[in-house]
Amino acid sequence: GSKALASFRRLPTSMVLVSMILLISNAQLQEFKALRKISASVQRMNLSRTIGLESIKHGLHAIGGFGP
Repeated sequence: GSKALASFRRLPTSMVLVSMILLISNAQLQEFKALRKISASVQRMNLSRTIGLESIKHGLHAIGGFGP
């Protein structure tokens, strides 16, 4: 709530930046994990040609160099 926001505002700028970087990194990791799960499911269901698995692989590559 507002108490957490107030304490966050009192942090030094460097700590705020570190916190923001960690939040962004965690979000990117969660996105990567979700795309990896989708890719694995699609491969198991053998629908890669139907929905274009290449676009999923491209997505993994685009968010951090994962994939071919």
